[in-house]
Order: sequence, then structure tokens, then C-alpha cells
Amino acid sequence: MILRYKQRGRYEETGRGLHRKARQVWEALVAFHEEEHRREQQARAAAEANKRKRKPRTKRAA
Repeated sequence: MILRYKQRGRYEETGRGLHRKARQVWEALVAFHEEEHRREQQARAAAEANKRKRKPRTKRAA
């Protein structure tokens, strides 16, 4: 996020020029990262659900 001085000690985000492109790239990276974590969590949840569905193993007699 790029900030610029506005007035009375306040700042605002810039939304133009090179800063705008940098922000778009940053937002795309953040979105990709969040999606990656979401997929990982879904995979873990599915694996856990499959684990619970399996029948318990029984010991074989020797």
C-alpha cells in the first residue's frame, strides 16, 4: 500500500501511475496466497473426513 500526505497529518492511498500498477500486483498476490491457503484447508478437511470414514483395521491372528 502506498500512502501520500493529504492534510492535517492524514494520509490517503494513491491510486494512479506506477503506484496503481504496484497495488494491483500486490492485491493479485494477496488473493492468490489466500486462495492457496483455502485450497490447503479444504484438502486437509477432505483427508480428515476420509480418514473418519475408513473402517478400523483389525489385527490378524498369527
